[in-house]
Amino acid sequence: MSTLTDKRQQHTGAEKSSARYVIFCTAPPEKVEAAAKAAFPGAKKSEILFVGPERYIFSTMPDVLFLSWGEGFFSFSAGKRIWEKLNGLNPSGVALPLNNDEGYGYGALRIYSWILAPGKVIEVAPDGEVQPLSKGLWKLAALKAEEIFHQSAIGTLHLLTPFFVKALAPPHVGISLPADGGPLEYETIKEIPEKGRPKVSMVIRSYNEAELIERNLKAVMGQKGVEKEIVIIDSGSTDATVEIASEFPVRIYRIRKKDFSYGRSLNLGTRLARGEIVVCLSAHAIPTNDEWLLKLIEPLKDPFIGGVHGGELPIDERCGLFERKILMDAYAKQPGIRTDSPVFSNANAAIPRELLMQVPFDEKLEWAEDQVWAREVQKIGYKTAYVADAAVHHSHGLTMRQNFERSIRFHRMLFTTVYKDRAQVHRGNYRDHLVGRSVSFARFLSTNGYLNHLAAVLYAPYCEFVNYLGCELAWREYLKRKINGTQ
Repeated sequence: MSTLTDKRQQHTGAEKSSARYVIFCTAPPEKVEAAAKAAFPGAKKSEILFVGPERYIFSTMPDVLFLSWGEGFFSFSAGKRIWEKLNGLNPSGVALPLNNDEGYGYGALRIYSWILAPGKVIEVAPDGEVQPLSKGLWKLAALKAEEIFHQSAIGTLHLLTPFFVKALAPPHVGISLPADGGPLEYETIKEIPEKGRPKVSMVIRSYNEAELIERNLKAVMGQKGVEKEIVIIDSGSTDATVEIASEFPVRIYRIRKKDFSYGRSLNLGTRLARGEIVVCLSAHAIPTNDEWLLKLIEPLKDPFIGGVHGGELPIDERCGLFERKILMDAYAKQPGIRTDSPVFSNANAAIPRELLMQVPFDEKLEWAEDQVWAREVQKIGYKTAYVADAAVHHSHGLTMRQNFERSIRFHRMLFTTVYKDRAQVHRGNYRDHLVGRSVSFARFLSTNGYLNHLAAVLYAPYCEFVNYLGCELAWREYLKRKINGTQ
């Protein structure tokens, strides 16, 4: 009995000679269909041969002529496998739908299409505009030149590594533990009598947040539809943070600055919480609307969801250009469920209190305890969720030196905890994509009007290299500890 694949190949082989046009399936199906109508107006479906990857949805449609180039993305080796079938068609036109504004990554298909049908190839931009292939080829050449420039710039910066290390490297800052190994000491600043158990306990950690704590608390107090309490864990603020917060109906506790870690303060807040859900929030994170809390806790109705985190957007007056790009990359517009990914942020998160009591944050980690926690709960069968619409404005206005320090701490944590068994692979991947990140950042800057094109292509390699250098120094630390037997 023939398989579905066999039947499809026989169908295509018998009827492909009737095809007058070829279109490559290089975008979602709806975009490919729209591109076919724009490129070949009036053409019948039986006159169009769709060429795409194995298991593309058109491959299962009996009324569609489809030819597979095999698994994965198009490459010249994939093109070689189908060359004889395509070369015998002598098509009247070939169309290449683009899936983004720049057509980045379509180089092989552009060249392949030109060889297949010289002078007959058109591209269809995401907005439906039909353009000749020559325009795309010029753009491809420009993109390649841009990549070469970024690669050269980063190569030059590599030569200056000793200077950057000396100028930017911060001292290693560890976390002190209570000398007797006992529980964390805290001082009660303000308490509120218990009046029934709220649905949610908002645990807000603060340190010198006088600038934003009022905006934070007003936004939190204004959340609709959820009975809540607010628990503030302050780590020794020396400004007016506590005084401002005391004007609100909140519970306030203080720990010593030297005893602080993100995990320690949130675990204390969890123990003090009265609600069944703990919402972790930074004091400088401002909910974007009055339904933020409802959206954030909604996925927890599923008992298999162990934690939810929401989107994060820049605070305009305190967000540098590089931090804007980091936020855009880290917080996509699409929600998601994760079963094997440590991506999580307790700057804006909701977790069942019972689970957090069973699996607390690691108090000894100086950085990214939220991602370590996410990996741990996934190991015992829970999923984590990301809700883009449950967003807060959250940014720090960091200098490049501060970004550098964050990069060291972040990668130090990845190498020693989350990716302990794959540290070398992670470091290699991060290094290999350095040029691509630099090109992407430059486009982000110029496209959004933050910098002109020249300034963007000069500034982006510097920022990305400094961030990468944080990874590299953390890697050297990791190797040294491993050699000394302390890792």
